[in-house]
Amino acid sequence: MAGRARGHPPAADADAGAFGEVVINATSGVNSLAALHQVGRDNLAGKVLLDVANSPDPSGPRR
Repeated sequence: MAGRARGHPPAADADAGAFGEVVINATSGVNSLAALHQVGRDNLAGKVLLDVANSPDPSGPRR
């Protein structure tokens, strides 16, 4: 979830969560909760969370 924001270097998950106003979760579905726990409840409080986690099933969505 850490990434570049306006020319800033990649940050640790907690730092990225504290810095941003919008947090995007685009992790593998099986890792989503662990990633969000790393960011921390206090860092997510009051933020917009866009959760576009990938399917936890590696074969993809069922049709």
